[in-house]
Amino acid sequence: MRSLVLLFGLVFMFLSCSDDELSVEEQFAIDEKLIQDYLKTNNLTAEKTPDGLYYIIENPGGAEKPIVTSTVNATYKGYFLDSTVFDSGTNASFELFNTILGWQKGIPKFGRGGKGKLLIPSKFGYGTSSRPGRANAVLIFDIEVLNFDLTAEEQFAVDTKLIEDYLIAKNLTAEKTPEGIFYIIENEGSAEKPKITNTVVATYKGYFLDGVVFDSGSNVSFPLANVIQGWQKGIPKFGRGGKGKLFIPSKFAYGKSSTPGRASAVLGFDVEVHNF
Repeated sequence: MRSLVLLFGLVFMFLSCSDDELSVEEQFAIDEKLIQDYLKTNNLTAEKTPDGLYYIIENPGGAEKPIVTSTVNATYKGYFLDSTVFDSGTNASFELFNTILGWQKGIPKFGRGGKGKLLIPSKFGYGTSSRPGRANAVLIFDIEVLNFDLTAEEQFAVDTKLIEDYLIAKNLTAEKTPEGIFYIIENEGSAEKPKITNTVVATYKGYFLDGVVFDSGSNVSFPLANVIQGWQKGIPKFGRGGKGKLFIPSKFAYGKSSTPGRASAVLGFDVEVHNF
């Protein structure tokens, strides 16, 4: 049976209201009070989005976050305020835009490996659904985001933002190639620059944006045509004796490589070109 979250993600059955039914604003105020009381009773501290969704981040997960067009894999349990479980899934796969608004707004708070809770007012859940128990119900989800996919364009936009944020945090100023590779020239080196057909000798250190070093080499010789595109486009910025940094979006690096830690990863390199 398909998950109720998925089945009802886009289906809000707003029935015609009688005079004694609550307005959306009145119901939202009630839901808000119910959530606040639940948090207090259970000694929980939550954050809140500007539009009124509550969330608790137990583990933020990776720096990259899914967006509404992502396909997400997650494990979750959904329950009402009285602890009655109404839905659950293990490693469930879903298109985020096909789920309830509470998920569309809340899931992007977590990266890969992220874990926490969503406390969702009924207007972001099943609204006034006619299904028994779901009309005007506050929903709670324990959720763990296992993985998600972005389109190539979305991933590139995410990578670019990650690099820009990194540069700001590190107080670095970089230039950018037309393709979108960032580079910092500390020493330009000789006027002559390597070409794609050259064999280059360089010393380098490769790291992720969290500082974890994944590769390094001293006086390493390599045909420029045989390395990642980020190097093919970035190394020619430096002549002999040239030194600086490259920040490479994943599409010019390992892409969606299945190697642990490298899938959709932005790469940083400290590089010094000795000869070519």
